[in-house]
Amino acid sequence: MDQRFRPKRAMNVDKKPVLSGSASMREAFERERERDRERERREEREREREREERERERERERERERREIERREREGESKGDRERERVIGREREIACDKEAVATERGKFRQRVPGNGWVEMSCAEGTVFRQDTCDCEYGEPVIIDKNTI
Repeated sequence: MDQRFRPKRAMNVDKKPVLSGSASMREAFERERERDRERERREEREREREREERERERERERERERREIERREREGESKGDRERERVIGREREIACDKEAVATERGKFRQRVPGNGWVEMSCAEGTVFRQDTCDCEYGEPVIIDKNTI
């Protein structure tokens, strides 16, 4: 009989001979379940690490704020002065609340180091009250209440 017509023995992905029908299916199913469990464990460890990192960051931020408040209290600043120095969310480094002035509803002008005065829009849903602007980050911007 000719060699090329003889069926080859079936091989699976792992280059192991395929077992009888139900046994090979069961083994493949077990391997797949084990891979899924391992992936779930990895994802859970990653989520836990991210959670811990966020918690550490929040703790560092609280500690920084506490130290800043203690320093200000030692220097004798009033609470009003501290409130006026709060800044808009992520603009923390460049924004100084004392230098933000409302120009019209939803917009304000702000002094930015190196750029002079810059016109900025407030976050969506911003509400101007008498002298503060509540942005989406929950940080008030002190503005000139006479301009609104």
